[in-house]
Amino acid sequence: MSSAELIQEIRYSDGRERVSQLCVAQEAALVQHWVVNGAPSHLLPNSIVRLGLSLNGPLDVGRVKFAFTEMVRRHEILRTAVGVTREIDDQERCRIRDAARNEGRYFGYGLYGLKVAERAPVSIVVRDVGVRGRWTGSDDDIVAECSEEVSRPFVQDELPFLRVILLRIHRTQHLLIVVLPHHVADFWSTRQIVRHELEAFYDSSFCDGRETLEPLPYQFGQFAAWRNEHFSGERLAALGEFWRRQWQRYGDATVRPAALVRAKPASTPSLESTVITRALGHQTAMTWKQFLVERRVTKYVTGLAAMYLLLAARTGAERVSMWTTTAGRGVPGAELLIGSFGNRRLIGVDVMRDASVASFLQSVQEACVEADVNDVPMAIRYTVVPAEVAMQTRGPQVVFDCYDARQGQVAQTLADGLSVDSAVLPQLVQRVVGVEFEVLDFGSNVEARLRFGAHVCDAAEATQLLNHYCRLLIGLLELDATSVQALMDRADG
Repeated sequence: MSSAELIQEIRYSDGRERVSQLCVAQEAALVQHWVVNGAPSHLLPNSIVRLGLSLNGPLDVGRVKFAFTEMVRRHEILRTAVGVTREIDDQERCRIRDAARNEGRYFGYGLYGLKVAERAPVSIVVRDVGVRGRWTGSDDDIVAECSEEVSRPFVQDELPFLRVILLRIHRTQHLLIVVLPHHVADFWSTRQIVRHELEAFYDSSFCDGRETLEPLPYQFGQFAAWRNEHFSGERLAALGEFWRRQWQRYGDATVRPAALVRAKPASTPSLESTVITRALGHQTAMTWKQFLVERRVTKYVTGLAAMYLLLAARTGAERVSMWTTTAGRGVPGAELLIGSFGNRRLIGVDVMRDASVASFLQSVQEACVEADVNDVPMAIRYTVVPAEVAMQTRGPQVVFDCYDARQGQVAQTLADGLSVDSAVLPQLVQRVVGVEFEVLDFGSNVEARLRFGAHVCDAAEATQLLNHYCRLLIGLLELDATSVQALMDRADG
């Protein structure tokens, strides 16, 4: 099926435009929040995506508001209220709770419906923080100024599902904070907002009504409806069997952060985390680019392979696995949407020490392709592997910016010379961090980052861990004819 034919299939059903639905992940989050946890039905799950943008240059607040108003007009999901379609009695509530806890089933109950608003006015909270004389720009300052907007749960009919806070530090220096509920947008959606739509809609030509952005091929709710139809019947049974086999082989091969380091974890996890970085240099960036072309692999596969080698080297295991994050936007047109696509899946490999590095890399690529072909939303996999395992998030993570990862270092330029640097505000993300690796490609340089929790290790040990990973990654690019064991020995320093 061609891309155009698939887009038509997503948008239309039986010749009529497809009616929007909740996707499986959205319904699962609502069932968990409202039924299993017993939260009030008017409050949405308090899982929020936050983005911070540093704006340098002359800023027109009216055009910022116009830009976000146009985003809400363009993306139906930002103005779609979620409501309970029928009340459930105590008996049914207990049945759903038991099914969720014992079988991992969080979807398929038909409890919630969508109501799309034609319009949803955007408001911007503007605060002059620079005139107070005590603004330092620290994370504590930021949290103090916008903690209420960031931490307050969204209400089911609070439209649009978008909060915008503008901190005016100086006449030509602002900090823009965007807050969205997680059932509406994932982190990749914030990149769409920053890299394309804010720039396009802020541009003065759009204020004259001359829109040049590519029209959306379909809305997220239509994609969700198509996907719900797609993952059903015999196909879903076959996919479930694949993940059941995957769990049986690699479920016990996941590595906890404590196994990677010598430091003893604290008895209770800490919310405090630290980030350390290492620039790999221009030569590594050029070598990696050439390597990707010659070997026909992706950044994701090479970075993931280095992570598997790190796990094997640190634990001595021959089979290793971890829960990896995917953008979930492989369907044509999905890259244009704001929505909740992100997914996690268990991918494992066998680390044969006497195999060549090239063949090991090939095995990692094949495992990733197989996972892509059989991919299903994580909420469905709750019914395949134990829910508490499918939901675990504290194993080592590895994240790769598979797009053009020049955020933060290379500023975008909007109309009138306004530049934008994007960065997630770390202290606004309240979550327990174990060990998370990130590899960013800035064009002429590659940077590796490690975020680690204070309960896992200290800075010295984290630095050793990051350096070990970098040596393995560079070795993958340069020593493909070498055996896996030889590479691991060389990188162990």
